[in-house]
This record gives sequence, structure tokens and C-alpha cells, in this order.
Amino acid sequence: MKELQNILAAFKQTQNQGQLTALATVVKTSGSVYRRPGARMLLTEEGQMIGCVSGGCLESDVFEKAQALIFTDGVPVVVNYNTSASDDIVWGFGLGCNGVVEVLIEPLSNQLAKGQLDFIAQCLHGQQSGVMATVFQVTGDSAKIASRLFLKPDGTVKSDIEDESLVQQILVDVQQILNQGKSRLKSYILPSGIAEVFLEVIHPVVPLVVFGAGHDAIPVVNLGKHQGWHVTVVDNRPGYITFERFPDSDQIIFSEPQAIQNHLNLNSRTVAIVMTHKYESDLALLRTLLPSPVRYM
Repeated sequence: MKELQNILAAFKQTQNQGQLTALATVVKTSGSVYRRPGARMLLTEEGQMIGCVSGGCLESDVFEKAQALIFTDGVPVVVNYNTSASDDIVWGFGLGCNGVVEVLIEPLSNQLAKGQLDFIAQCLHGQQSGVMATVFQVTGDSAKIASRLFLKPDGTVKSDIEDESLVQQILVDVQQILNQGKSRLKSYILPSGIAEVFLEVIHPVVPLVVFGAGHDAIPVVNLGKHQGWHVTVVDNRPGYITFERFPDSDQIIFSEPQAIQNHLNLNSRTVAIVMTHKYESDLALLRTLLPSPVRYM
């Protein structure tokens, strides 16, 4: 989640500077690999690489291929890295694993390509998940590589996939995996060929609430922010609950334990950590948190 946030921030900066960029996305894997489908890396014309698609072994090759697309406004490509083959020594990747990684590389030179990052940002900072369906392999002419369908958090659908029969099949599956909350790959058989599609669930940022502003809460808050979570600190001691003490927190709340529901929206995505070190305060918090829908405590 933090990696996605870094990519979004870097992309915004490159747009302000007028830089050309490309995005590399792991869309399919098999065997032993470092990153799963959905791992991303932003590449800029000045040589920056934000994020990663492997353990550091494929990045240089992906960068070289991305540069060619950036400066020629080329069409998206899918590169297959097979480290289970005996010629891996020849290729020289030396991944130390035994698997296959397929990486979609596309220049972010048009609005349709940029739309995926807008969608990811909308999901990350919203209250509900969305699904992005990306076509990455096609036989026949049923669809273009990197064409997409978006099921937005508000339930609306946007697509630039030209084959209407493919769109209708994808729509059935995106609603199902949205309910399941887990990404998956799917092959669709069409009259004109076969399309492989990565159906990716983009979840909102995890809301972490730390109850207690003692010294040991400071590294917990820092770890939460390092994960890219939205961190709230709650305490009833004015001298402790300050942004100077918790500069990495997104929100601080001064509240008595018995009144936290007046200040917080405790939902099914909330992660709660109780560390007040006061029995009476912990007990009061538990009386509110235990019957609440929080996902973890």
C-alpha cells in the first residue's frame, strides 16, 4: 500500500515537471517469484524507478524496455521472464528462484493509461474497494493489451474494452471478486480468440487507531505510517496527545475512553491497538470495541 502511495506521489510530481513516464505491472506469475500480480514500478525519463517488480533482478531490463516505449510513444507490451528455464544463466538474471513473471509495460502518455492511477488513488483514499480489470494477453482481435474495465467504489463502470461480449463476461466476475475482496486471473473464450485478464481489487487505506499515547505508542505509529496506513492516536492526556509528539500521525483525538464512539467511525476495515496501560481505560475501551465491527484488535 505504501508503494502505491509512493508511485502516485511520484507520478504527480513528474506530471508537474512535464516528464515522460511508464508503468510496469506484474500481471501473472507461476512458480517461485518475489512479487505477486499487482506489484508496480513507475519509471521516468530521467531514470527514476519507484517501486519494484522483483527482488531487484528484473528492474534494469524492465527499465530499458520502458525507455524505448517512453520516447517512441509505443504500444504497451507484456514481457515474459522465465527463470525456470535452463537458459537463465545465458540471460543473466540470476533470480535465485524458479518461476515465471509476466510484466506489462506501458507508457503513461495518454489519458486512458493515466486513468488507472486516478482509479487507484480514488480507491485508496475512499471508503470502499474497487476492481480494475486489465487485458494483458490476447489471441485474435477481441481486445487490445492494456485495455481496461473499472468498477468504481460508487458502483459505476467505465471501460475502453472494445469487445462488448468480453465486457459483459468481465462484469459478472468483477462484482464477484469485489464481494470476495481478492484479486485473480481469468481467461475468457471469445468467438475471435482468447483474452487473459487480471482482475485486481484495490482496497482503501487501512485505518489504524492506536489507543494510548505513551512512549511505546510512538514506534507503533511510525510502523503504521511506514505501511501506508491512516493512523489515528487517541488519549485523554493533553500533554501526550500532540502532533509534536506524533508527527507521523494523520489524526489525534483527545477523548475519554467511554466517549470514543462520539469521535470515531469504527467500521469493518478498522484495526485497533489498545495500549493505554491503565486497567480502567483498557476495560472501558474493550466494552466499546468488542461489540464493534473492527476487523482486528
